[in-house]
Parts: sequence; structure tokens; C-alpha cells
Amino acid sequence: MDFSKDDERRMRRCFHLASLGSYHVKTNPQVGSIIVKDGQIIGEGYHQKYGGPHAEIEALRSVSPEHTALIDGSHIYVSLEPCYHEGKTPPCVDAIIKAKIAAVTISVKDPNPKTSGKSIQKLKDHGIDVHVGLLEAAGKSLIESFFVHQKLGLPFIILKWAQSKDRYIGKPDEQVWLSNEQSKLLVHRWREEIDAIMIGTNTAILDNPKLTNRRGHGRSPVRVVLDRYQKIPKTHHVLSDDHETLVYTTHEDYRAQGKCVSIHHLPEEDWSISHILKSIHQLGYAKLMVEGGKKLLSHCIKEQLWHEARIIQTDKIIGEGIKAPNLSGKIKGEMNVSGDNIFIISNLNNKTFLI
Repeated sequence: MDFSKDDERRMRRCFHLASLGSYHVKTNPQVGSIIVKDGQIIGEGYHQKYGGPHAEIEALRSVSPEHTALIDGSHIYVSLEPCYHEGKTPPCVDAIIKAKIAAVTISVKDPNPKTSGKSIQKLKDHGIDVHVGLLEAAGKSLIESFFVHQKLGLPFIILKWAQSKDRYIGKPDEQVWLSNEQSKLLVHRWREEIDAIMIGTNTAILDNPKLTNRRGHGRSPVRVVLDRYQKIPKTHHVLSDDHETLVYTTHEDYRAQGKCVSIHHLPEEDWSISHILKSIHQLGYAKLMVEGGKKLLSHCIKEQLWHEARIIQTDKIIGEGIKAPNLSGKIKGEMNVSGDNIFIISNLNNKTFLI
């Protein structure tokens, strides 16, 4: 089907609405929806929080009382195929059928096998005009973390580091600040978007980071610390303050001071980043940012255990030290923040991201 410019404009509105729920939907996808009758939007909504009503239900509820009669025979646009199964909320496909909506336009088929294609077929079986694939590439980009969580059994893994102009990320045994204040502010805002943030032993010891969102207005991610042989001092922030921390270790008698530290033991023979990432997925964390250090980042790159990288290229010169990791992927975004160049690189290709 050839979609019109009006169709594209309406779906972009769905994408914008979907993005409003990005901080709160956890393992659920970001979804937006609008209802159109006679060329006018009469309702719109998005999935606002995990466990709450889905976008289609919010859109139906948003229709004003004087326009309720217009729902019959209307056209609903939704960024992701309506859900087919009953989970925390009833199936949206049934609500659409019950509302006597005449046409449904969908950007992306749902990767969840409980729904994938089933809602589309059910809508067609009830005589509803269904069109799929409007701005599909943008729609897929919107649900990347949901796709990875559903299909690959991993959290959506974001690698992040700052590097000097001569491509160093720091110096051995010395904390080095590279990014400017505005970039640091952006990094804290990124922390609002993710569920967990991971560092290795050496980074925890040398930098003693808090890894919290102190400059934004949202939540702080759960901290994931790899401390295989219990080398991190108990007084360091990640082991002593009141923010939630997951520690992965092989040490059988691991101790921490913080009340919000949970210890996850792995046998020495099972110690691997892959095992740890699968454990994080099983605990229900959908988006994970890996902040280093070099050894951890390089391992994720070597094992292809990453889906996106956010690299802050600064204009500072170090001259020597720890070289920045090397990776290849598709640049899907770049920006300049007060002189720091930030590159967003994707490791999801069309073959991988097949629904």
C-alpha cells in the first residue's frame, strides 16, 4: 500500500506520543496511538507506565463525550501492533473491535510471539481494514530495547565512554575528566532512560563513582558492579550508600555495608559477561548502560554483546594512557554539545532486527 503524507504525519505523531513514556515503561515497549475521523484527530494516547493502560486504550479514553459517537467507523493509528494476549491489561485488539473502529494503520508488527501477527489477523477477520509498515524503520527504532529483550534474551546494552581528541579514555591509576559540564548533564539525563548501569572492578576502585542521576529530575538506575574477587573497598559509594546495587562475584563470603546491596554469586567456572547479562535480563532489567572500564567495554565489543554505543569525543589531549576501544557500526545520530561531539552508533542491522 502507498501511504499518504497525512498518514505519515499521523504516525509521526504516534511516535512523538510514544516517546513520552520512555522513562516509565520498563520492559514494555513505547507505544503511541491516535484516532482520526473525517480527517480530524479525536483522540490520542500513549503507554504511560509499566502495568498501566496501553496506548490504544488511552486514545479511546481521551475522546471527549461529545465525540464518542465518532469512534464508530474511525481510523486508529498505532506505532506497534495492538496486543493480543491478556497480561496486566486486557487485549487491546478486542477493545478496537468492540469500539467498531473501521481501519487500523500499524507501523511495526509486535515481536512478542504472544501477539506477533495474531492481532493483525484477528482485526482482518472482523472486517477491519488493516495496513502495516508505515514508517517501519522509525517504528522499529522506537522499540529496539523491547525487541532485544523479547527476541535475544538480553537487556538492550548501551556502551558509553568519553575519549580525548587523541583517542584515550584515561590514564592508569589516575582519574581523568574529559567531557564538559553540558555533556555531563546529558549523561545524567541518559541515566533517567535506563534501568541499570554497569562498571567493572577497576573503575569502581579508581573512580569511586555514585552512578546516580544527580543532575536530572528522574530516577536513578540500578547499579551493577562486577567484583569477581571482592577487591572494591566496602566504604566506596556503590557498596555503602542507600542506592540499589547488584554485585556479581565469585567470592563466597562477600560483604557490603549498604542496605540496598544484593549479592549475586557465580561459580568460578560460570564467570562470564554473557552469564551476567542474561542474569540481568532475567531480573527484568530492559536497558543497561555499560560505563567501563576499558576491559569490560572491549569484552562486550569482542563478544558482540552490545546494541548501541554513545561516544563522547572531546577536544582535550592526553598524550598517553588507556586507548579508547574500537568498534564498528552504523552511526544513527550525532550532536555537538558545547564543543563535545557525541556519536550514537547502532549494532542492530536489518538482518538482526527482523520481526
